[in-house]
Amino acid sequence: LYDYENQAITLEKLGNAYYCVSDYTKAIQHYSEALEISKKINNIPIQIKNNSNLGNIYNILANYVEAEKYYNIAIGIVEKDKNNRSKSEILRG
Repeated sequence: LYDYENQAITLEKLGNAYYCVSDYTKAIQHYSEALEISKKINNIPIQIKNNSNLGNIYNILANYVEAEKYYNIAIGIVEKDKNNRSKSEILRG
């Protein structure tokens, strides 16, 4: 059995590492891959995190339209999931 959840978590952590060294292209790639896997396995927390992570990168890159898009997706997921802590973290971003 293939462990998609750990693959998504690992991709997210790689995205975090690239984010920390300002390699935003690779961070976007890894967050996007983690997001796709999390959608496939319907893992809501990982979907929220990676949409928010993508919003953060686009915010840093001053691409506010794209940042807002990902933040809004994350908020939409949170509102369905009723996770208020995640919602406050996204709104802070």
